[in-house]
Amino acid sequence: MNSPEDFPERLAQALRASPLSLEQFAQQLGALGTPVSAATLSYWSTGRSLPRRARSRQAVTHLEQLLGTPPGWLTGVLATVSPSGWDPLAVLPEHPGIQPALASLGVGLERDVAVQVLRDRLVVAPGRLARRVFQLVRAERAGVDRLVIVHEVPREAQWELVELADIPRPEVVELEPASPGAPRILLTCTGLDAALAPGEFAILHQQLVITEVSRTAQAGCELVTPRPDGTHQLIQEVAFEQQLPAWVRHSHIAPGDQEASSTQELSPTAEVQRIQHDAPAGRHVLAWGW
Repeated sequence: MNSPEDFPERLAQALRASPLSLEQFAQQLGALGTPVSAATLSYWSTGRSLPRRARSRQAVTHLEQLLGTPPGWLTGVLATVSPSGWDPLAVLPEHPGIQPALASLGVGLERDVAVQVLRDRLVVAPGRLARRVFQLVRAERAGVDRLVIVHEVPREAQWELVELADIPRPEVVELEPASPGAPRILLTCTGLDAALAPGEFAILHQQLVITEVSRTAQAGCELVTPRPDGTHQLIQEVAFEQQLPAWVRHSHIAPGDQEASSTQELSPTAEVQRIQHDAPAGRHVLAWGW
């Protein structure tokens, strides 16, 4: 019987036999209306992630056509793969208080929304960090009336949520560090004016200012963006207002992994931007040091 483990092996075999590159396959899939990044194709072919979403599965159907494999040679294997892949705790920071805190906010662990666009921007200044998060989400079930954003704050710093025009002030649950050296966790829950119907969209925009950040804390600072189940477009930005760092790197940590699944060195410029389409599930980290 075919198993999910067969899918990466079959896909890798077909890709090796093709003269086209992953970038060329990504371009052709986009032209067919099922855009998938070359990075995502790489993850599928190595087993780091599987195509669980409906659009991803349609892309696999197109891949069979582009690769010239028999119908069902790839899609048939996916019949045994759970379509949801939803485990929010797998991509959040390790903290025993997160699940009770979500329950206290009235947020369940079922799949409520799919993130279409996420822009996560951090401005680094002496003694100060300003994080601005923008999300465009689509309701996956009826009755979604609240949205959650997770922040990690250096344990000794002060924080303040900046009120933005036409954006309701969120309810906040603050969790103390789970271990020495770990950050504090902020769960911010924004209520919507009306519950969403399946397929309806909502925008969430939030700004957090962190002050009294020591130089030691900033030297180990990271912009951590947890993404479950893949995101259509993930934009991570870090702007350095004064001294440039000596190095900047991006890491992706897959759900359940303790080590980075992939790491990429980036140029340490005044503003670092990284854009991913169909970002794989897990924690996406931009880290830097002086």
